[in-house]
Amino acid sequence: VHLMTGGDEVAVTGIRQARKLGIGFVSMDRAHEGIYRDHSTSLNIVSELLFSKKREAPALSRSGLLERAGVEAKRVGLAGTIEQLDRPATRLSGGQQQRVVLARRLAGGASVWVLDEPLGGVDMHSKEDIGELIRERARAGEAVVVATGDPADITALCDRVVVLRAGEVAGELDAVGANGAVAWSDSALGTITGYAVR
Repeated sequence: VHLMTGGDEVAVTGIRQARKLGIGFVSMDRAHEGIYRDHSTSLNIVSELLFSKKREAPALSRSGLLERAGVEAKRVGLAGTIEQLDRPATRLSGGQQQRVVLARRLAGGASVWVLDEPLGGVDMHSKEDIGELIRERARAGEAVVVATGDPADITALCDRVVVLRAGEVAGELDAVGANGAVAWSDSALGTITGYAVR
């Protein structure tokens, strides 16, 4: 994987380097790859701060970490008291767990988002909230890449689609109109499906 930063192309070769470059990955398998199962919701949210070299001294105390976790939780619509945030992340629903993973990436300062099926397996209310959070990051000028096979997710999240088949680009389609609005028609979605199954 290569990333353009400061006008230079950089080869990304590991997780630590990816974090340093601001890449935030959200796995499709949040239960096994997204959350730290044996730890609290609050620790899950602030865990990237513990790996960062830019740690702020107050954030290293338990009370500071809990306070920061509460701030990030609210940013993703995960309401709860400090006591609730101190409970294991495994006690949360799928949608809440996805919010925790997104809150962690926000706390870690992600500016390049790589999201694998970000709306998969979450309730309708969480889909709307998470979708809006993703669109908000794009509106803020951050790079957002969504991997999905769900046409509903494409229309909800994407303004451009690149279809990959057997590791090669099979086709591309842009839904941004002359006025800047994004509109996916049935025929456009049919074209995307055609690229995928040829």
